[in-house]
Amino acid sequence: MASVTEGTVLRIVAVMLFPDDTIMQNVFHAVLTTVVGDNDSLDIVEDMVDYIEKVYTDIGAGIDADVSTSEVIVYEYDSIDDDFDEVGRDVWVLPTGVTGTMMPHGVAALLNLYTTDPDVSGKKYFGGLTEDGLRKLGYGG
Repeated sequence: MASVTEGTVLRIVAVMLFPDDTIMQNVFHAVLTTVVGDNDSLDIVEDMVDYIEKVYTDIGAGIDADVSTSEVIVYEYDSIDDDFDEVGRDVWVLPTGVTGTMMPHGVAALLNLYTTDPDVSGKKYFGGLTEDGLRKLGYGG
């Protein structure tokens, strides 16, 4: 497989399937600043699956148990063609879930993802939450 180098811009797409056959995708972007050890495409995809599973570790406690994970798709930015080319894809596991009435698809938890650079922070919306899940995460009464 091709090698992914330091400075590469990645697009990481976490794909989930809602019980009503709605596909939800959460898209993250990252720049590889330090590449240690193997850096072929397979290793990068495995590392990004680990990253997505860690991101969802806490918020997953509020996501409906009927939401299933599909795959994580990793792309790298191609500056010549000004687009993203697929690096690879792999399955991932949503750490946990709750039962209950799922909130409408437009309702999502907003998390700020801070970085070491004070001028850069990400905001990410997480859907698939239930009423009980929101309470479990500390929202509502």
